[in-house]
Amino acid sequence: MIGGGAFINRQFWKFQGWLQGYNGGPLRQPTQRIHDAQMKALRQALVDSQLEPSMDPFREFFIGRNRSDRSTR
Repeated sequence: MIGGGAFINRQFWKFQGWLQGYNGGPLRQPTQRIHDAQMKALRQALVDSQLEPSMDPFREFFIGRNRSDRSTR
């Protein structure tokens, strides 16, 4: 289980979409952080649901999520 604080973490949504092959573009600020343990739990939830999430390294998710990243690519 992932504790939340009673609000929607948009980064979780984008990460889960990314695991399934979607992009979603840059994150709207401000946003909460997402940690490795949370990313592992979200990926495992998709595996347990008999889906086939991306097995790319988690760092790939963060490319292009910030405006400063887009200007250098």
